[in-house]
Amino acid sequence: MEQIKEMWDLVFNWIGNGKKAIMGGCFLLAGMIGQSMSDKTLTQIPFILMAMGLLCYVNALFSKVTKNNINLLIYLLLNIFLTEICIAVVSAGAVSETTMFGICIACVLVLWVLQVFMVRAEVMTKRIVLAFLMTCLDAVAVLAAFALPIIIEVWRENS
Repeated sequence: MEQIKEMWDLVFNWIGNGKKAIMGGCFLLAGMIGQSMSDKTLTQIPFILMAMGLLCYVNALFSKVTKNNINLLIYLLLNIFLTEICIAVVSAGAVSETTMFGICIACVLVLWVLQVFMVRAEVMTKRIVLAFLMTCLDAVAVLAAFALPIIIEVWRENS
């Protein structure tokens, strides 16, 4: 078990900020290509790829700020999982708007709390503030990935 933990740490410590930025660019490019080839304005797989690309950049930024390598796999899985929960609740339409809003806010709060444990800083208040900023930037990245296909569609219709 100790060897598995050491291997895990070696692999994810090898993925530095430069590799995260390259991976983010590849995810973003793949999502944009997939979206432009799609007939629908917002397709789920390209949206997730674009969101993952932008989240790779957020992870690289905060890894640089904290001077600690934040595990990219856990970070992406956590963000995409909670984003998918929000998308499922919003697209279900069976619940009231207040319940939708409450569930999405709860997902953001859960993300914030879990990111407090992912960010490594000496002082707990610094961890809380950095995790809050990271969560806010995560939300901006996911909203940008949501808006990007709409912008591409408007641009395609106008050209």
